[in-house]
Amino acid sequence: ALHPMETIFTSSIDVSSFREGDTVQVYAVARVDQDWSQQQETAEGSISSLPPQTHLVHARTDPQWHYESGNGNGSKQQQQQIQGRLDWISVPLTIEIGPRDTPPLEKSVRNPLDEWEEPEVDIQYEINRIYLLLIGAAVFTLMVFGCFMMNAEAAEGNVKVWAVWADNEGAQSIPTTDDEHETTVASPSSTSVPGAGVVVPKRPIT
Repeated sequence: ALHPMETIFTSSIDVSSFREGDTVQVYAVARVDQDWSQQQETAEGSISSLPPQTHLVHARTDPQWHYESGNGNGSKQQQQQIQGRLDWISVPLTIEIGPRDTPPLEKSVRNPLDEWEEPEVDIQYEINRIYLLLIGAAVFTLMVFGCFMMNAEAAEGNVKVWAVWADNEGAQSIPTTDDEHETTVASPSSTSVPGAGVVVPKRPIT
């Protein structure tokens, strides 16, 4: 999830005096809520006459402010100590000085930059990747189609054709692999009877 954008302070530092490979730690120092401590007396009195403020306000404006919660008998997680101060120092940002005319390399970012901004997308890389996927899909489809056609031709070459003949012992059928459109099978019986030779069209068994 993206972090909400808050107040951003920008600044710049001169790193020309550093050499390649040097490591620099950068701190941000700020004073906040100073209007409370600098408020002039009003018709109602000084700032001390205002209603009690939150610990956050006191901690940011009064270096003498100190507050402890708990009776000291609880665990450390239950005890809280708040000490007021004026100068607030950020978590250090560590950068490494790189070659000349190149930006410094961030070594310890408090929050990854990709959580604050959209990552850059290499358009050409994405286009090439899509092309490769399409080519792979086309090759796979052709291979499947070729296998299907080979199986179909092999199955067609192995179709059995049956010729029917009859004699005085009854109707019988025998397989034949004759490649003619029609097959004539004579009765093997020595006795010639009507229907002993039957012409049947070649067709696969259904």
